[in-house]
Amino acid sequence: MPVNCNHPDTGVYYIRNICFDDGRELLLMTKHPCFALLFLLSVLLFSGCSWFGGVPDYDEFSMRFTGERTELYCDSTPWDFAGFLQAEFDAHPEMECADLLKFCVQAAYGVDNLPQNAREEFYNDFDDAPSDPDLPLIKVTSPDTARVNLGAWKSAALPPEWLLRMSVIESAYHDGDDKLREYALIARQLLPESGVGFTAEEFQKAVNDYLAASPRPHLFHTASYREKTPLYRVINTRYLHTMPVLFAAAKLLQATNHTPRIIAIDGRSASGKTTLADQLKLVLNAQVIHMDDFFLPPSMRNPLRYNEPGGNVHYERFKLEVLPHLNRRNAFTYKNFDCHTNSFGSRIVWSSDWRIVEGAYSMHPEFGTYADMTVFYDIDPEEQMRRITARNGHQAAQIFKSRWIPLEETYIRHFGIKEQADLILK
Repeated sequence: MPVNCNHPDTGVYYIRNICFDDGRELLLMTKHPCFALLFLLSVLLFSGCSWFGGVPDYDEFSMRFTGERTELYCDSTPWDFAGFLQAEFDAHPEMECADLLKFCVQAAYGVDNLPQNAREEFYNDFDDAPSDPDLPLIKVTSPDTARVNLGAWKSAALPPEWLLRMSVIESAYHDGDDKLREYALIARQLLPESGVGFTAEEFQKAVNDYLAASPRPHLFHTASYREKTPLYRVINTRYLHTMPVLFAAAKLLQATNHTPRIIAIDGRSASGKTTLADQLKLVLNAQVIHMDDFFLPPSMRNPLRYNEPGGNVHYERFKLEVLPHLNRRNAFTYKNFDCHTNSFGSRIVWSSDWRIVEGAYSMHPEFGTYADMTVFYDIDPEEQMRRITARNGHQAAQIFKSRWIPLEETYIRHFGIKEQADLILK
C-alpha cells in the first residue's frame, strides 16, 4: 500500500510501498481475544482495505499500463470499473440517468468531452469553488479516470493552470465506444440493486442516443447531483504519480524567485522516469533533457571506463554542453548521441520556467547540486525485469540484467544516490 510520509530530517514527501502480502508478517501476542479482534479490525481499516466499502485514497493505488489503458491495484487487489461504479451508486443515491451516463463516458474516453470554451469554463469554476482543506483532493472513479476537487486544489495552493493542462489533455483512446458499451453493460447489471430512480432500459436508451449523436453532446450533471458534488475536473489516473512532485514544485514556487527551476529525475531502469518527465513536461510546460542523449560513444567504451562508478554516461559532455545553460532562460542546443546509428544529432532546449533532466546518472556527483529538486524513482527487481522484457524483449532484457543494471546499481550504491534525493517515488 503506497503511503505518504515525511522524511524525518528534511520534511519532504516520499512514497513507500507497504504490503501485507509481500512475505512480511505482523505478529501480535496477547491473551485477550477481544483485543486481538479490535487490533485486526484497526489494521484492516487503516490499511485502506476495501472490505469496509468505498474507494481507497488515490495514493493507495499502484498501477500497470496495458497499451492505452491502465490497471489499478490496491494491496495487490485489482480494482475494475464495477467496483468504482458500485461505490458511486453508494455515494450518490440521488443520481439520475444523465449523471450515470456522464460517469460512464468519463471512464470510457479517459477525460470529459470538452466544450470549445474549456479554458474559460475552468477558470470560472475555479473562481467559484470555495477553498476547502477538508475536501479530498482526488477521487479515483475508474481505472483510467479520477476527479480532482477544485476547492481542495485551491486550498493546497497548487497553480490552477497545472490542473487545467491535465484536464484538457486528449486521451486519444481508440476503444472509447467499445468501452462505453462494456461499461453500460456493467451498469445495467448493477442498476436493479442500486436504489436509484431510473431503470436499466432508460439508461441504455441514453447510451444509444449518445453513441448515435454526431457530434457528441457535452454532458452535464443534474441539479440534485451537483448539490452534493464539489466542483471538479477529470484527469487521467496516469497523472496520479505526478502529485508528490507537483506538491514539491508548488513549494519551490513559493520559496524561490529564480527561473528556470530545475528538476532532476534519477532512478533505476524501467522505474518510470521518462513517463514522469513527459507528464511533467505537459503539466509544467517544461523542457526535458534526456540522459539517454549522453550514451558513451564507442571510443569511450572500455573496461577502465565501465569500472568507474557512474562511468557509463558521457558526463564530461553534459558538463560542457548542458550544465552551463540550464539555469539561464535562454534557449540552447546540445548534441545528442544515437546509440543505434553511433552518430550525433542536435537538440534544442527552448526557454521555459521549468527544465527537467531525466534519466539514470542525472544526479551524478560530477554535476554538483545544479537541481532545485531531485527525484529518485525506485522499482522492485521483479517488476523491473517484467517491464524491460515487455518493452525491449527477452533477449535485450537479459543484456540489461547482466550488463546495464549492474552498472547502474554500482553508481546508485557507491554515491548513495537514492539517499540524497529530495523525493523518492516507487
